[in-house]
Amino acid sequence: MISIRRSSTTKQKLSVDRIYPLDPADYEIHKQGYLIKSPPLKKVRRSSLPIFQAKYRKRYFIIHTNNTNNKIYFDYFCKHEDLKYPKGSIDLNQITKISHPVHIEDQNRLLIETDNGSNRREYYLTSVNNDEDEMQSWIYHIKRFIQLE
Repeated sequence: MISIRRSSTTKQKLSVDRIYPLDPADYEIHKQGYLIKSPPLKKVRRSSLPIFQAKYRKRYFIIHTNNTNNKIYFDYFCKHEDLKYPKGSIDLNQITKISHPVHIEDQNRLLIETDNGSNRREYYLTSVNNDEDEMQSWIYHIKRFIQLE
């Protein structure tokens, strides 16, 4: 089991220095592909009726470097055909913990915890086919760009 933590002294504020839509000429892709992402925990708890509960969703993730400011981003999109406006982003500077495997619903998931000081979030990710080699590749690429203790 991989379990890594970052000290709380290395946290940084989320930067909002990107211009949308993203231009493919402005970034270098390090890793991309579909992953299944968990909903925010507060959305899961919001409704007791199954029809209104948030669900795990297939998202297209990209780890890329912005060539204009040399910053690394971990963005996710609804699908790979529309890479101009991310659905969301995981700030690599705010990752406090990475654990794998985490067993949920008979699947091995990657847990990524982030904390920006005022908001803590847990992301559970798994490959579309529950492929262990694919998950190890994502872990390798994420760890390349973060510094955990």
